[in-house]
Amino acid sequence: KAEELQGKFFIEKVNRIEKLYVVPPERRHFMGSNGIQKFDYLRLIPESERGEEYVVTFRYRGKKVNSPLKLRFEYRFEGKLLEPYGKEYEYVNFKPDSYKWVFKNIGTDYKENGKIDKWKITLLLNDVPVIEKRSATWHAMEGT
Repeated sequence: KAEELQGKFFIEKVNRIEKLYVVPPERRHFMGSNGIQKFDYLRLIPESERGEEYVVTFRYRGKKVNSPLKLRFEYRFEGKLLEPYGKEYEYVNFKPDSYKWVFKNIGTDYKENGKIDKWKITLLLNDVPVIEKRSATWHAMEGT
């Protein structure tokens, strides 16, 4: 059943958002006026909130599925040769719609491990992959 649904899943975007600096809210309305630049007001955010987020947007255009759908996010940290880390999220009673999932590498994890430089996202239905998206650095690592 998962094989026939493969053309119904689309991973639209994977955005990396760096969380290091913030413009204080009281200064945001000045941006771009009279030569004032964003970097004039940048302030480091607290160390416990520093890091990066990965926002995965995907959609499903098929019939309602009674089986759970898993989103698997595998990743490696910059300069580390360890086995990939992984995080999974399960959607129950999956129906046609657009979905957004956020992974946060912030605080202590970010401070100790650094940036993520390779990632792979797989959507699995009944533990069978239906679609996958990999970063260019993951492709390079695998030689594909």
